[in-house]
Amino acid sequence: MLSNLNSELINEFDRALFILNTKINPNNPQIEDINIVENIISNSKVLQKFKQHLLEQLYDGEGYFYCDLNSITKAVDEAKLINFLILCCVGQPIWLFKDAPLWFELQVKPEVDPIRTHGTGKNPLHTDLLVFEYLPDVISFHCIRKDPQGGGDTLLCDMTKILNFLSVEEIDLLSLNIYKYWKDEGIDVLGNSMSSFSIIKDRIIRYTSKMKKHLYAHSADVLTHEGLSYVEKLIALFEKLDLLIDNNMEEIKLEAGHLMLFNQLRFTHGRGELGSNQQDISKVERRLISQSYVHRKAVFL
Repeated sequence: MLSNLNSELINEFDRALFILNTKINPNNPQIEDINIVENIISNSKVLQKFKQHLLEQLYDGEGYFYCDLNSITKAVDEAKLINFLILCCVGQPIWLFKDAPLWFELQVKPEVDPIRTHGTGKNPLHTDLLVFEYLPDVISFHCIRKDPQGGGDTLLCDMTKILNFLSVEEIDLLSLNIYKYWKDEGIDVLGNSMSSFSIIKDRIIRYTSKMKKHLYAHSADVLTHEGLSYVEKLIALFEKLDLLIDNNMEEIKLEAGHLMLFNQLRFTHGRGELGSNQQDISKVERRLISQSYVHRKAVFL
C-alpha cells in the first residue's frame, strides 16, 4: 500500500531539494555527500520524525515503505536526490563497486536468460548478495519507467510468515550451516564471502529459490559435504517453500516515480514476467528500475 506523504513532509522535501540540487550529482552521489544530507535531516524536525517512522516501518512494522515521489517532483534527477535522502534516513548507502555509481540500473535485455536480473521472464524470489558476511539490510527500487506491456511486477514475500508453516525439523534443517552459493565478483565492502552459510540464523534469512534446480542436478554446487546427506529432504523442503512463497507473495506494480524500500533480512524479492515482444520495444522505453542498497549501521566505511 502506498504510504501517504503529507503536505508538511512534501514541503520539507522541497526545501531539501533547494540545497541538494546545488550540491549533489543525482546520477552519481558520493560518500562525502552523506554529510550534506545528514546535516539537512538533523536540522529538520519534520525529517527527523519521518526518519523515525521509516525505521519503525522497515524494522518493526510491515517491513517495507512504498511511496509516490511524483507528489514531490516529476523530474527524475530530483527524484533520485529524494531517494538518496531517504536512504540516508535509513543509514549507510552502499557503493558496491569501486568507482561505480550508487545506483544499479535494472534494465531489460531480451537476449539474456529470461530468469536473470535483466531478463524478461519471472525472476525467482531470492535474497541479494546472500553469501556475504554483511548482508545489506534494505533494498531500494526507484521506478524510472514501467513496462509498456504492463508486466514486470515487483514480487515480495515476507519469509518470517513462511516460517510459521514449517515444522521444527524443517526449521532445524534450514538452520544448518550447509549451504553454498556463488558470490558476486568485485565486491569487497560487505565483509567476507562465506564458504557456507545457514538459511536461517539470528533472525536473518538468506534464501534463494534459484538453489532448487541445483539440488536436483548438481547438489554439490550448493551444499557442503555434510549437506549432501540431506539432499532428498531439501528437495522436498524447497518444493514446499516455493509453493508457500507463490501462495503468500505480494505482487506490486511500480509506476514511474514510485519508490519502494524493503527489509531484505526478512523479505525475498523477485520480478514478475514482463510483457511480450520486449525485443520490439526501444531500449529507452523498456522498464527501468534504479536499485540501491543501504545498511542501518555504517559498517562499510
